[in-house]
Amino acid sequence: MNKSSNKNTGKGIGLAMRSRILSTMLVLGCTAPIAAAPVLQPLTVYAEEAAGQQNENTTEENTENQAAPDNQGQTTSVSGQIVFAGTDKFPASITVNLLANNVICSTVEVTPETKWAFTFQNLPLTGADGAAIIYTIDEVVPEGFVKTIAGTTITNTWADAAKADASKAEEEKKADDTKKAEEEQKADDTRKAEEEQKAEEAKKAEEEQKAEEAKKAEEEQKAEDAKKAEEEKKAEEAKKAEEAKKAEEAKKAEEEKKAEEAKKAEEAKKAAEQDKKIEDANAAAKKAEEDAAAAKKEAEAAKKTADEAKKAAEEANKKAEKAKKAAEEAKGDSEKLKKAEEKAKKAEKARKEAEEKAKKAEEAKKEAEKKAKKAEEAKKNAEKKAKKTELTGLKGEGYKEAGNSAQTKQTKVTNASTSTVPAEQQKYAYVTVKYVAKDQQSGHVVLSDYRSQIAAQTAKGYHYVGYIPTELDASGAMVSIDLVFEKD
Repeated sequence: MNKSSNKNTGKGIGLAMRSRILSTMLVLGCTAPIAAAPVLQPLTVYAEEAAGQQNENTTEENTENQAAPDNQGQTTSVSGQIVFAGTDKFPASITVNLLANNVICSTVEVTPETKWAFTFQNLPLTGADGAAIIYTIDEVVPEGFVKTIAGTTITNTWADAAKADASKAEEEKKADDTKKAEEEQKADDTRKAEEEQKAEEAKKAEEEQKAEEAKKAEEEQKAEDAKKAEEEKKAEEAKKAEEAKKAEEAKKAEEEKKAEEAKKAEEAKKAAEQDKKIEDANAAAKKAEEDAAAAKKEAEAAKKTADEAKKAAEEANKKAEKAKKAAEEAKGDSEKLKKAEEKAKKAEKARKEAEEKAKKAEEAKKEAEKKAKKAEEAKKNAEKKAKKTELTGLKGEGYKEAGNSAQTKQTKVTNASTSTVPAEQQKYAYVTVKYVAKDQQSGHVVLSDYRSQIAAQTAKGYHYVGYIPTELDASGAMVSIDLVFEKD
């Protein structure tokens, strides 16, 4: 019975402000109870109203280092009622105890004369330390009864009826527990199902997020690859355009060079033909013409190589485009994409090889240009040799250097004497040569600069006797001279 009492006391009435439990209630100063009370009210109402009054009366003055307001000086009261169940037999009186923080602080005898009602008055709200006091009630259970306490109402049930009620209550409790367990199990199953559903949805959302991110990354990679391919294509086209331009310029330069070489060769040939007796000059012109032809052949070979390299580069570009197209078609198929990427690599390798061949062709073209240049130098040497060995007779008005077809606006010094005597029978021979200022020292021609011309004439029975200016520039300086030789 005490166990039942304590169980219900745990639900007892208390103040709204709860704190620690005092170890002793000797300092509570509980007053004597009043047996009869016409009005019964719950203990919590008194406590809460008193606490509210205390809070309303509290001011905010001197708030610094001030403890929270307490309820010292405030009191309350506890009223209750005893009822009976399952019998019409009543004891003469019942002892009711008032507990402050679970310690008995006051006792009252309740009788039928008080209509089984009781009241404890003038109860302090707080202890000496300022902590709130929790008030509960209990009784000394009369014999043959079982007590239950709800708030300040004590119900005494006759033992037999209490047993029946207890059995019924036990059954109801079991049914309630079973129902509660089922509800809890159902709630747990529902919660578990919801958690699993949430986990599944979260997993699905995460997978969708990953798929979206992978798709986005793939699209970005594709866009980047397309952009890179476009840039590479533009660079390749620009490079090809530049190479084509260079090839065109080289071709034009080669054609101009060939035309110039042909023109010069023709002029050299004409100059040699003017004097059939100068066999060395004819031979040199022929040699220059052969060299020019060889240079032309090599240039044509270099051009052919360059064309082949260009064609190979175009083929490599087509393969690269085809590989790119295959890569585009293989999107979504990793195996096809892998093969397409391998083909693209091979196409790139072929393109690089084509570029290497084009580079070699360019080097071959340069080498051909070098050889053509050497041929030009050889031709010039031949022309120079022809000029040195040419014997010029009187040919109307003045003398002209062999092969010199571009006369500038200069004053020509003419030889007044004319002759129709064949060159080999002439007493004097004249060799026209170019003259530059470095050849003149103290107003005289340096003969060592014309040693080959003098030697050639000496071999033909002439000796040097002097020189005659044949061309002057606007300032009167000599541009060309005739070396004069006399027959021995």
